[in-house]
Amino acid sequence: MASQTSFSESDSDGGGALQSLDKLETRIKDAVSRLGEADQRRIAAEGEAQRVQALFTEKESEIERLRSEIEELRMERDEVRKRIEALVGSIDNLSA
Repeated sequence: MASQTSFSESDSDGGGALQSLDKLETRIKDAVSRLGEADQRRIAAEGEAQRVQALFTEKESEIERLRSEIEELRMERDEVRKRIEALVGSIDNLSA
């Protein structure tokens, strides 16, 4: 009977070790799963960052184009102003 008791005791110890191993295995699987999910989120974030960078570059180009257009329009406005002033000056000379 003593041998049965010691067999039971060692069996229960082995069961505890198996439970600990099961818990460890579960924790490792969970960690691997979370790592995979984090990697997928990282890849998605990198893709989004590239998309945003491309959009940013496109908008920078558009801003530069608009700045140039504004400068051209200002120059044109100044030219029109000068021509109108010259016409007004000619009209004033006719009146005098």
